Amino acid sequence: MFYFQFGVIILVFLILVLNLLFILRKFRKTELTLYLLVPLCLFTIGFSLRLTFSQKIIDLGFFFTEISSVWLYVLFVLALLLGQIKYWKI
Repeated sequence: MFYFQFGVIILVFLILVLNLLFILRKFRKTELTLYLLVPLCLFTIGFSLRLTFSQKIIDLGFFFTEISSVWLYVLFVLALLLGQIKYWKI
């Protein structure tokens, strides 16, 4: 059962990555790829670690899934702040 679950996680990850790359290439914004793939990779690794039976590894998996959410939040706030600084000189 573990291999089936891990295979499904990897399949969904690859589908998301390919869609993301397709969209970024269509809009010619390939420099954003790294910033968007980091949280996706962290979340996938974290969720895969949560499938194991060791409590320490499961805790590490929860950390990876949570840090991926924090990374997206920080990027969003940073974009808002940099946008405000660009248009509103204090």
